[in-house]
Amino acid sequence: MNDRLSRLEKATSYLESFLDVLKRMEILQKDETAEYERYIEQQEDHTKPDAATLREEKIRRFRIEKETDARLQEIKTMEERKEKGSVVDEELEREKWILALQSCSRKALNDLRMIPQEMEILQYMQNMQKAGKDPHQEVV
Repeated sequence: MNDRLSRLEKATSYLESFLDVLKRMEILQKDETAEYERYIEQQEDHTKPDAATLREEKIRRFRIEKETDARLQEIKTMEERKEKGSVVDEELEREKWILALQSCSRKALNDLRMIPQEMEILQYMQNMQKAGKDPHQEVV
């Protein structure tokens, strides 16, 4: 369990670094930037977001992800229609990579919101084991 906790802490660090780079490069969309800044603020203040906010953020990310997937499919179709050996439109290629990075940023934000929940469960199980109780037993 300690190993899993340390891996989750390391994953959090990597995800935050990834999002920091995207933010500096101005690849994050306005909503993602605001959500990431709220996340950082909550981490610094040791506060948890309310369930309604988390739900709204997740729904928004899901909708945007569907739009992104549709646009990436359009780009793929356009690329397939071009003759082999022809030069790929640089703007189209750039858009494809930005969309892919934005998609990864939404997944990273989602993971950052889920990791603390998993860590809480692991810490609870660890405390139960220290107290000599079986953490897998049903709590009554």
